[in-house]
Amino acid sequence: MPTLRAIPHLTPTLSAPGGGEGGQWHRLCRLALLPVLCLLLAAPAAAEQILHRGHHDEPESLDPHKSDGAQEMSIEDDLFEGLTRLDSHGKVVPGVASAWEMSPDGLAWTFHLRPGLLWSDGSPLTAEDFVWSMRRAVDPATASPVAEVLYPIAGAKALNEGTVKDPATLGVAAPDPATVVIRLERPNTLVPSIMALTETLPVPRRAIEAHGESWARPGHMISNGAFILDAWRPQLDVTLKRNPHYWDAASVALDGVRWQTVEDEQTSLRLYRSGELDIAWISPRDVPRLRTEMPAELHTDTTLRCDFLAVNTRLPPFDDLRVRRALSMIIDRDTLAAKVNAHGQKPAVSLVPPGIEGYAQPLPDWAAKPMPERIAEAEELLAEAGFGPQNRLHVDLSYPTSETDRLTMLAVAAMWRAAGIDADPDNQEMQVFNAALRDHQEQIAFTDWIADYADPSTFLSLLDSRSVQENTPDYRNPEYDALLDKAAGILDRAARMAVLQEAEAIVNRDAPIIPIAFETRPLLVSPRVRGYVGNPLESNLSRDLSLAQ
Repeated sequence: MPTLRAIPHLTPTLSAPGGGEGGQWHRLCRLALLPVLCLLLAAPAAAEQILHRGHHDEPESLDPHKSDGAQEMSIEDDLFEGLTRLDSHGKVVPGVASAWEMSPDGLAWTFHLRPGLLWSDGSPLTAEDFVWSMRRAVDPATASPVAEVLYPIAGAKALNEGTVKDPATLGVAAPDPATVVIRLERPNTLVPSIMALTETLPVPRRAIEAHGESWARPGHMISNGAFILDAWRPQLDVTLKRNPHYWDAASVALDGVRWQTVEDEQTSLRLYRSGELDIAWISPRDVPRLRTEMPAELHTDTTLRCDFLAVNTRLPPFDDLRVRRALSMIIDRDTLAAKVNAHGQKPAVSLVPPGIEGYAQPLPDWAAKPMPERIAEAEELLAEAGFGPQNRLHVDLSYPTSETDRLTMLAVAAMWRAAGIDADPDNQEMQVFNAALRDHQEQIAFTDWIADYADPSTFLSLLDSRSVQENTPDYRNPEYDALLDKAAGILDRAARMAVLQEAEAIVNRDAPIIPIAFETRPLLVSPRVRGYVGNPLESNLSRDLSLAQ
């Protein structure tokens, strides 16, 4: 410990009463101050609050208009903030807009920006930034895989498809620097939820024009969220630091966030146990054991997520309804949930998960039949389609690299083989898998969908024939599309839900997808993390979290 001589500016030099050198007085003061000074010197400086979060895959991009994976979106939600955002309970709350209202006819929404908004470089953020950003998102030159999210906006679809060239036709306007007005193709009550999605985030025009594709890299990125991009080490981590220009910076407890790429489930668990991760994703297979070992840290929260097999409906023989229906009926979801991946997920025979207010799931007509009866009926359907012992159906079954997915696909393949169907599971690296899925190169692929917002349409829109990127089964049914259009124009919630139930009943009948499970998301959350709340939309922005000292 330093002595008083090492810091002479703190040493008393008072004179004794009555004048003179006052040596005795000097010594007394030194003795009186010594305990206080020792405490000051011994007290450690407040440690930086750096949250360590794990995620599964290396981000493809941190450009909100160029990425569509959950791992990218989680980081982008830390870097940017839209007109609205989701809180820790998954509810829509004000973002950079403090208030909004819908016009009486439901065709326009007006958002009022907070005063004094800034980008991370200290320059003003205005309504015009949102106009430019949404025009960029639907510009075909951007090639955004998520542009369809903006199709409810007037002119978005025509611009994105290139049939209209003038960006000014997009229904987003800035009548003044603090107001964003959004005009719609048809009434839509979900606009505040849509404005919380990463696809609608503002992006910095000057950075993009100055740096092109590299604008979303460290040193170039300008953002408006609670954090700014500090470093990005491929296959290792993305580190963020506090944004002092964020409008609500005073409420942000963390000094930074480290998003660590951990592709292996056991490595993720090991890093958590060693204290290198505060929030870690884990293998569902470890859930039963961890329920005993660390129940207070384990989260298996029910989410609005469906795992399913996307069937290429344009590719023979999967263009035959009898084949698709048979493949779905043979799978024993109860066994998968109870014995293969027993971590709290629920068997699924329909696409839309339970838990959405006012929505009752329609079920396939075979859902209540016992397994032997289902298998017998499936074999009859396959025979009608020309398949049997002398002409076995062959299925290429692809899935992204994951031990949990591997076990599920091996079990599904075994169930099919028992019914006379040959199946070859094939695992692929995530980015390769996603690209092949979007290009309709797979026969049957194991994928999932996590709700963007708590509404059935976020799932049912996946099968809209006009959806280029998300309709991976390449399903086309005009009757189904018409019901989606009808529901989109209904403002009464109960009436709208009834129409969406009709639409899902068609999906159950046509089987373009084979639902497998309504998933949980097993996570370990350190006791030192404050503010984490499990919710169906898996929304826990770093700005809402803190760390106990």
